[in-house]
Amino acid sequence: MYGPDEVANAVILGAASEQYDDWLGTAALDDPNDLDPLYALSGLDREEWTIVGVSLAGGRIGVGDLSSAASVYAVSRELVTRFEDFAEVAARYDGRIPVTQVGLDVEQAGLRLLENVFKRWTIHALVRGIARDYDLAIMEVREADDRNIDE
Repeated sequence: MYGPDEVANAVILGAASEQYDDWLGTAALDDPNDLDPLYALSGLDREEWTIVGVSLAGGRIGVGDLSSAASVYAVSRELVTRFEDFAEVAARYDGRIPVTQVGLDVEQAGLRLLENVFKRWTIHALVRGIARDYDLAIMEVREADDRNIDE
């Protein structure tokens, strides 16, 4: 399906990154009870594709104007039909899994995708200098005051 050189020269999906990377971190998402909404939003046929990743992005593009985008990453069932096939594909392509990126409808992107598709999510981001060199030891937990973010 793909030649080794094609996969070797493809863009690699790495860690999340922004213009300045002022904050760095990790994210974890729990599957919904079924992934039908992701397949429906992407237009991908479950018989032909397996969704293996999601990307969310967003930001302010002016005063009060927000923009967001979301994509899914899917592997063809011509390459992978069982979970065990991923190791064989990765071995064939120097540790890489060839995927297709599919952009989702902007109305369903970003936080709306989290709210409408995933069961639970957690995002941890730390200031860059801390994230790269230190672990945080949580010694106390407090609740925030009821304040509006726009105040």
